[in-house]
Amino acid sequence: RPLTDVSDKLPREHCFETPPELSQQHPAAEISVQEFFRLRYGITLQYPELVLVGFGKGGRNLVPMELCDFVGGEAARLATADERSKLVKETSQPPAQRLEEIRTLQRDVGRDATCRAFGLEVGPLLDNVPGRVLPVMSLGYGPENNPRVAIPEAGGKFRGNWRTPPGATYIRPGNVQRCVVGLFPPSGKDHQHFLDVGGLQRGLSGLIADAGKLGLNLDFGPLVRLEGREVRLQDPSLLMCLRDTSSAEEVEQELARAFGELGDNVLLLAIIPDQNNNAWQHPIRATNKALCSRIGIAVQHCKVNKFKSPPPGYWSNLLDKLNLKALGTNYYPLCEVPGGGLQPGLQLLRACPTLLLGCDVHHAAPGSSRPSYGALVGTMDKFFSSHYTEVRA
Repeated sequence: RPLTDVSDKLPREHCFETPPELSQQHPAAEISVQEFFRLRYGITLQYPELVLVGFGKGGRNLVPMELCDFVGGEAARLATADERSKLVKETSQPPAQRLEEIRTLQRDVGRDATCRAFGLEVGPLLDNVPGRVLPVMSLGYGPENNPRVAIPEAGGKFRGNWRTPPGATYIRPGNVQRCVVGLFPPSGKDHQHFLDVGGLQRGLSGLIADAGKLGLNLDFGPLVRLEGREVRLQDPSLLMCLRDTSSAEEVEQELARAFGELGDNVLLLAIIPDQNNNAWQHPIRATNKALCSRIGIAVQHCKVNKFKSPPPGYWSNLLDKLNLKALGTNYYPLCEVPGGGLQPGLQLLRACPTLLLGCDVHHAAPGSSRPSYGALVGTMDKFFSSHYTEVRA
């Protein structure tokens, strides 16, 4: 049975109505949990200072913790946004506040009767464990015979970020033959704002210009306004527009039909609403399902306001994703040790042709009949940038 609550009451403190079968042994109107288990089952609690745990709706059925067997490996399901927000807040406190909580816990453990019953003791001093400082990893951009090196920023608003050095290009720009802009506008008052062709064109011009500096050729052509729920491709604009009244099945069918004859090395830049729109969750997934899985077209989603007014570093991050999806190579790691040379791990990988594998398994929620999915990815080049993936149920 799933645990639904942890009470702040002890077995001797929480009382409920005395069951009729115990009325002669316990004539009082109410009986404590501790006394109930002693009279009903002949169980004398060994750790009466442990709080009760609750089962059932709202944790109404309270049971002594020592009488429970807890199964390991259960997934923690956070059902609501409030629960997730509370968890993040509790686990992301400032270091000074976290240290004070640890010191408070340290003091309380020594005074707690339950801890003493288990023989737990905590010393008055906190230990200092020296941390291992790893060398800063730099990135090598192309050209390969004369690489440009990017190192993390030491300060300012870009602290810790790798800034693309001037004159740098991707090691191997991806091969993109045709580019298509896909508009997935919301319904209602924001529809016309979303179809602001001028704003989209300015954003697209910035993306194309930054891509050219890195050696990636993207040619979307001029944009024109299109209305309606059907997918329509119109040369030379290569613009498509889908209304959110389309179902996931309709989106998949229309996309498969529209893109099925475009050939290889096609890129779809899907512009989506900024706010999470539940009505669009399945159609957006359909673009990945229909194009990536069945037809082999690369898809990159972009939120509309960021696309029109990109924050610093947005194009660089977006182009790194686009180039990888176009089977290109962005850069390679350069992690040197003091005195020169690469770290042993990288040196070992570079010493001979090496296949680097990664795997993971996704499980459905407990009690679900859905299958688990295993994923395996393997590198296919000396820069550990190009990958082959396999996903199976």
